[in-house]
Amino acid sequence: FSSEGVPLPQEAYGRIFFYMGAVFLAVAFGILLWTLSPMVWKIPYDLQSARDLKKYDSIQKFLAYLNDDYVKAVSHCLKVVSARAKRFSWTIYLLAAGATILMVIRFGG
Repeated sequence: FSSEGVPLPQEAYGRIFFYMGAVFLAVAFGILLWTLSPMVWKIPYDLQSARDLKKYDSIQKFLAYLNDDYVKAVSHCLKVVSARAKRFSWTIYLLAAGATILMVIRFGG
């Protein structure tokens, strides 16, 4: 693809495949940018001061609270990460298909 670029085929089916490959690459790039966009992470934390911790009668109650906070954070982040993993997989599929189509047109005639 260095100096000449990918030549546009003269046949109708060649043009269809060429544009399909270009669209696959463009969509893959768009999905990749969407996947890499910032997202809201939920993290388990305790913003209570030492005086506020006195509301827990025992260490077990505080640890139960902390455990519940971790479970909520992990379940929230798991949904977000799994959706992004699926999007990234589709990005790889579209990128591979688009690059393969354009390379076949370029080098395969």
